[in-house]
Amino acid sequence: MKNIVLLAILAFAVSGCATTSGTLYRHRQARKLCSAVTLLQKKEVPAAMELLTAITTEQGVADVTDEALFRLALLNIGAEPDKGKIVKTLQLLKRLEAEYPASAWAVQAAPLQKLLAETIELRRNLQKLNILDMELEQKRDFR
Repeated sequence: MKNIVLLAILAFAVSGCATTSGTLYRHRQARKLCSAVTLLQKKEVPAAMELLTAITTEQGVADVTDEALFRLALLNIGAEPDKGKIVKTLQLLKRLEAEYPASAWAVQAAPLQKLLAETIELRRNLQKLNILDMELEQKRDFR
């Protein structure tokens, strides 16, 4: 009987340590996210992006990593979105959708993801039109 009680106490102690460790990790990640949001409010975008990137490259935490992915995706687009930035943003949004499908951030990311995919397609079509325009100009010059 004494052995059973000792085993039960040991089992509770071990599981309690794991839970405490997980709670501490979650708290640290949440603090990083709060710090990143504060940096954004101060318009310190590069520093905020660095923190958000750190959060997204570490072990995921629901309600923290998903928000960090969304915010990082938006910041990644920047004021002058080029194809590389759009592709990177789409990767972050797809990761958000895959790893946190029930997240409110994933729901918000869905229309943005569609819009960015359409933007890439429009840019491809514009490039094709520019090539066709140049070919027409060349044919016109030869006549």
